[in-house]
Amino acid sequence: MQEAQRALDDKKYKHAIRLFSNLLIEDTKNSAAYCGLAKAYYKTNQLSEAESNVSKAIEIESSSLKPYLVLYCIKHKQRSDKNVLYQIAQKAYEIAPNDPMALNNLGLANFAIGDKDEAIRFLELSIQSDPKSSVPHKNLCFIYTQLKMMDLAFQEAREAYRLDRSIQSGYILFFRLLNKNRIIAKILMNFLVIFFVIAFFVSLFSVFIWERLWLVVFPVVYLLLLLRNGINFLRQKLYFKGIVRITIVLASFVIFAFEIKRLDF
Repeated sequence: MQEAQRALDDKKYKHAIRLFSNLLIEDTKNSAAYCGLAKAYYKTNQLSEAESNVSKAIEIESSSLKPYLVLYCIKHKQRSDKNVLYQIAQKAYEIAPNDPMALNNLGLANFAIGDKDEAIRFLELSIQSDPKSSVPHKNLCFIYTQLKMMDLAFQEAREAYRLDRSIQSGYILFFRLLNKNRIIAKILMNFLVIFFVIAFFVSLFSVFIWERLWLVVFPVVYLLLLLRNGINFLRQKLYFKGIVRITIVLASFVIFAFEIKRLDF
């Protein structure tokens, strides 16, 4: 069991799946092995297998917290109904009312069903339960952003980055900073547009390949950001806005490719 858990912790998910499966051949009532196997499947995006195994873990040991935390992650990734997510989060909270992840999940579930005050309260309780975790700070940052409370969102983003200096935390902090300081954001955007226009004309008349690279870099970066924006709209079920942006991106890439070919880049 320890070897399988170590493989899971080391992100060797295929190896972990094999080890947990072997454990279950020997003991078909091992709830922890089913839960570990479910998490390994979840990490490899095999969600149906993950759900099947975590359900078995719950059948064997319904009073255990961990399977419900894994099940919440699976259902969240499957974009299940918000009431289903709330029920799973509530069950985990009933089992372990002081667990930081149970509190965190219940906070998110409350926000999904529209109870913003309870969402913030549970996330703050999660922070009190585990002050070293950046997760509830990131989620509070998300909630405050949705509520247009940008000062509080920035504070949570900064705290998340202090606790976890990962690329994701830095990304969150940067964009919350831009949202907090809309004047700075507009200046940066205008600077990029002006720089692209200048680079475009320089590229047209320049004989140097390095200078021509600017013709590629800036529109591609802009279009990728627009594509990401479109995908986010689709995820929020705002299909018209999402399809419009993705169509613009695809059309722009086609036109851009023809222009590059015409200029004999």
